[in-house]
Amino acid sequence: MTTMLLDPLASWLDPGRRAGVARGAPPVFAAPTDVLSGEDEVRVVMDLPGVRADDLEIEVADGALAIRGQRRYPYRDDPGPHALNRLERGFGTFERILRVPRDLDASSIEATMDDGVLTLAIPMPDSRKPHRVEVRAGERRETLEVGDGDGDATADPDGSSDGTGRLVEAGA
Repeated sequence: MTTMLLDPLASWLDPGRRAGVARGAPPVFAAPTDVLSGEDEVRVVMDLPGVRADDLEIEVADGALAIRGQRRYPYRDDPGPHALNRLERGFGTFERILRVPRDLDASSIEATMDDGVLTLAIPMPDSRKPHRVEVRAGERRETLEVGDGDGDATADPDGSSDGTGRLVEAGA
């Protein structure tokens, strides 16, 4: 019987195994973003682990909401006593641009950062909110006859009768 000794971390530590990442270059950071819309507001939720609120810039201009920031590379100054064998987490500057209504009041956006998650609450402008139209029951137009029944007096509230109790078409 032959016994093989395997290093359980060998493939895990192999820096050349990750496709699409150049050796020594950190991957680019792309912030995963969810957009949820409702009648009164739109919520934008971004995962920004390791990003500080001070490293963010949020701007609204010409119907575009731009979210810019930087996820700092943590190993530049002091790598510590360890050698960097594998780097999968993305770092660097990022930008996400989302279309928003042009009549959006930028000062009404609320931004909060909690445990590395940025949430933007964007109220819908009144002009973009659904408006309900009230439907009234139709009014039935009738000619009321007033008098002794011999047809010599007719009450017509809107003038659409010829005085005999018969309705007349406009222009006749």
